[in-house]
Amino acid sequence: MQKSGFVYCRISQDRTGAGLGVERQETDCRQLAESLGIDVLKVFVDNDLSAYSGKARPAYLEMLDALRDGQAQSVICWHTDRLHRSPVELESYIDVSEKRKVTTYAVQAGEIDLSTPSGRAVARTLGAWARYESEHKSERLKRAKQQAKEKGRWTGGPAPYGWKIVDGFGVIDEEQANAIRLAAKLVLMGATFYSVIQEFEYRGIKTARGADRWNHVSLRDVLLRPKLAGLREVDGELVNDPGFPAILPEEEWLGLRAVVSNPGRRTSFDNRNKYLLTGIAECVCGSTMKVGARTDHRGKRRPIYRCKVLGQGHVQRLVEYSDALVSATMEAMLEAQDAKAFTAAAVEPNPSYAAEANALRARLSEAAVMAADGVISMTQLGQMTERLRGKLEELENAAAEAAIAATEGSFDAAKEWGEASLEQRRKLLQRLVRIEFLRVGNTKGPAFDPESIRITPKW
Repeated sequence: MQKSGFVYCRISQDRTGAGLGVERQETDCRQLAESLGIDVLKVFVDNDLSAYSGKARPAYLEMLDALRDGQAQSVICWHTDRLHRSPVELESYIDVSEKRKVTTYAVQAGEIDLSTPSGRAVARTLGAWARYESEHKSERLKRAKQQAKEKGRWTGGPAPYGWKIVDGFGVIDEEQANAIRLAAKLVLMGATFYSVIQEFEYRGIKTARGADRWNHVSLRDVLLRPKLAGLREVDGELVNDPGFPAILPEEEWLGLRAVVSNPGRRTSFDNRNKYLLTGIAECVCGSTMKVGARTDHRGKRRPIYRCKVLGQGHVQRLVEYSDALVSATMEAMLEAQDAKAFTAAAVEPNPSYAAEANALRARLSEAAVMAADGVISMTQLGQMTERLRGKLEELENAAAEAAIAATEGSFDAAKEWGEASLEQRRKLLQRLVRIEFLRVGNTKGPAFDPESIRITPKW
């Protein structure tokens, strides 16, 4: 009577997704089955699944259930390590094979009769060596990755936003790097994440995956990445990252990190910031304007500025005409004036900061090496580490404050009004001018009267 059997195939990594590895295994297994006179009832395939990882293998579990039901008397595999690399899995397989008199045939290892003591001993020995090979390979890969990290090489995955990976090292992607610099500048000037995302959307800046829309989490992750300053985190400490050139100066990134990590910082959308003149422009009564809407003669709803106070005698202005007038007037006024006369002076960051911080980090590393070599005691190492880390923390805090102050004061109104974000323009308006809506002229339609808005400089 011809025996019946199952073929089992598995490959740990199918990098192309073509399944060529399991196809080759199946061909060899079917040839062995034919030579043994075994009728192959079914082929079970787990593609791109590791037996060592411990993840469930659906096809293998299905085959095991079929063996328990007595549907076949043999299993054919390419090698026993295709079946198991876990002693626990092997014992379950032995238990089923012993009870159901199942014989295992391997193209590379021959017949293994798990119903006999000698067969089980052979299977356990092969399984132990397969486990050893998997663990040894895992350790080699981990060590290789660690060495690559220490040298600054990128060890896999998509390139972090701001860089391209060339020969294992980061090369700055200028388009993405400019987006990071813009976001850093806006956040340090007090912009919310929502307004930065709006600015990105307006400028057509896409995410690393090419999506049009950013979110708070993705933006935060990008801005908090130490690589922006040419650093990486090792055991909770910031050290130099030789594989990635810095996009931001170290002191600027430390300031950015301090702002972004502040739990009290406002990150959500604020309706007051949606329009240029909300809460800034004044009605003739002295109250500030808010945004509403009205329907024009074509039945279209259009946003308008209207006084917060209800009743007769208060003014309304179409948002689009009012914003355009104020923007054009401000640009002309700023071009005609010395912007430095009314903007805060920039605070120069400490030029020696990076060198001093690197020196402290080098001393920390040197102290650790001295302790490992027995030159100093662990008590001395602890004292040195505490003192050096204290100095480094003070330096980082000072640099963060200087970076924030420098960025806030460095906005050149005359040059940058045309490229400024909405929040930047609003801050400049509040600082530089008084805007009043007057009850004069035609305030509706294309004949909007420029004299109906008065802009008075504060300088």
